[in-house]
Amino acid sequence: MKKIILSRVLSMWCLILFLPGMACAQSYLSENKSMKSNILKEDVKYSIYLPKSYQTSEKSYPVLYLLHGLGDNHTSWSLLGQIQAIADRVIDSGKADEMIIVMPDAKQSWYINACKGKAQMEKMFFEEFIPHIETTYRAISQKEQRAIAGLSMGGYGSLLYALKHPDMFVACFPISAAVFSDEDILNFSEEDYTRRFKDIIGGGNTKESRLTPTWRENDIYTILKNYPKADKKKIKYYIACGDDDFLYRNNLQLALAMYDTHIPTIFRLRNGQHHWPFWRREIKEILHTASSHFHRGEDF
Repeated sequence: MKKIILSRVLSMWCLILFLPGMACAQSYLSENKSMKSNILKEDVKYSIYLPKSYQTSEKSYPVLYLLHGLGDNHTSWSLLGQIQAIADRVIDSGKADEMIIVMPDAKQSWYINACKGKAQMEKMFFEEFIPHIETTYRAISQKEQRAIAGLSMGGYGSLLYALKHPDMFVACFPISAAVFSDEDILNFSEEDYTRRFKDIIGGGNTKESRLTPTWRENDIYTILKNYPKADKKKIKYYIACGDDDFLYRNNLQLALAMYDTHIPTIFRLRNGQHHWPFWRREIKEILHTASSHFHRGEDF
């Protein structure tokens, strides 16, 4: 009887000693963060994932900026993309290093500086948002420790930011990227163009007027056509799309343009559609590949 009581007492002490450590060894996800933007003159919402050791260590971490698609917001990657559970599993398995994952709310901005002095999203992202993350959290403020990824509209945004700011990121991962050519823009119905683009890039009552200076400044193919030779090898690109995605031709055309420009790119056309099951699968690969750059600087 005494042995049983002693055993139970020892078990209770073990729980008391180890439970606090176990409780601390949890990753952290918040969907309720915000930053006051002087450029946008409003608060910018964001979600953030902090790895398990963040609360118990003093070290700094690499950062993955993860961008949402059209119609989504800063909570989409956490609620629909299950980013916390996926990141925990991939990191715990040893296939990825611990990192901070940041998911900003870009609304329906297409991540660009809009026409006529409207929301300057790109300017805000680089002049305010990244500095905010790197001063608020223990984020490593080096190009080699930053990567950017996104889906659909966010795939376009991640690609645009990497191409226009090649000294800011080590790798870029556009998924199901909503990248359009001049022909695509001209062929959108008036309803679709007005709903998706008109407030952002402008344009008049004729289709030809859609190819505005704002469009030209943010058109991926125009950027690639004039891309500086010195910048071509600065970032590695990983483009992925589902074979049943309505954007698969756009992504194939994009990959060919990247190859023709001699920018280091891997393109993968996999089984899948333009939906979350595909994107949840892809984010596992992104976490692994980004870590190879953060940790070892490996090429694709």
